Amino acid sequence: MAGCSSVIARRFEPFWARLAFTPAGKWAPHLRQLATERLDPERHGDLPDWLTALAGLPAIESGAVRLDGPCVSAAPQAALDAATRQALRAGLEALHPWRKGPFCLHGVRIDAEWRSDWKWARLAGAIAPLAGRLVRDVG
Repeated sequence: MAGCSSVIARRFEPFWARLAFTPAGKWAPHLRQLATERLDPERHGDLPDWLTALAGLPAIESGAVRLDGPCVSAAPQAALDAATRQALRAGLEALHPWRKGPFCLHGVRIDAEWRSDWKWARLAGAIAPLAGRLVRDVG
């Protein structure tokens, strides 16, 4: 299990590096500590399986990424062949249950237990426009 911690730490390094140069950068040390605690392999017996599933996902170059639609999505730069799409679907299904979503990843739709799109649809008309603002979701 000790190897899991180092794999997680390496995976998050690009995120921490980029976060430091954003308006949220001042929270980076605290968030890093919380993430380290929450992703402790001793807390998550499924963590080795999740890491195996992630490692087995096919490498796909993303084209358009949409964060402003009912389904958070990433489209591939080039069309996927059937074998790659099936490997992607199998790898994503190995990560079930998905808690929040839905996600549309390279042509594979992932439903979720908590439909964030339904929550957003109820909220969107009742708040000020968010363009150019920093939003922190404390959910």
